Amino acid sequence: MRILNITLSNFLCYYGDNNRLDFTDGLNIILGANGYGKSKLYDAFQWVFRNGITDDKPRLGTAANAIRSTPELKQALVNERALAQAEVGEKIKCEVCIEVTGTQSNTYQIVRYLYVNKTGEKEFKAAPDSHLDVFYKDVIDFKPLSDAEGRKVVEQLIPTDIMPYLWFQGERGINNLIDTSSRESLKQVVNKMSDIDKWDRFIEATQMAYTSARFCNSYRCKNKVLVVS
Repeated sequence: MRILNITLSNFLCYYGDNNRLDFTDGLNIILGANGYGKSKLYDAFQWVFRNGITDDKPRLGTAANAIRSTPELKQALVNERALAQAEVGEKIKCEVCIEVTGTQSNTYQIVRYLYVNKTGEKEFKAAPDSHLDVFYKDVIDFKPLSDAEGRKVVEQLIPTDIMPYLWFQGERGINNLIDTSSRESLKQVVNKMSDIDKWDRFIEATQMAYTSARFCNSYRCKNKVLVVS
């Protein structure tokens, strides 16, 4: 998967809908002073793919890399200025759109959004949860996929078992995911982030085939076929 761009609308510190960041091939580095939205940009990616953001103030008994979900955060995900400027009775939309290309060069837009109604001067009612839409590019236009098709695309782009290793924040997040003093923990990460376990199975199958071939040759076996799956 290659991330092409991200667009944020009224998400956390990103006010309005004119917040787009395009990415280039290779390494992209985000620089900025404190309070300029670097962590919130990270939160935007995590919100789209995990429907939650990292708890920046972990409570007693929670992990350093714990995720706070949309139903828990509600209107706290929406830009404060957008909430304040909205008229009573108005619906505010918080949205993040990520455009990516898949392994077969297909282009997709993955969009998560949340609606919040302003019911009083300082009163709000958020939808029970956010919603995820996935669109695929057909020649020139983006067309929507069904919910089931969209979930399948997201799973293909970022498999669930490697998701935690892609979106973590700072040393606390790494330490919560990986025990660098444990060989088994490091091995698990390497296996999930690469195809090394497939090569291990290939080597094992090759060794089995070689052993079987030697055995058959010793007893002059004919028409023997070893099937390894």
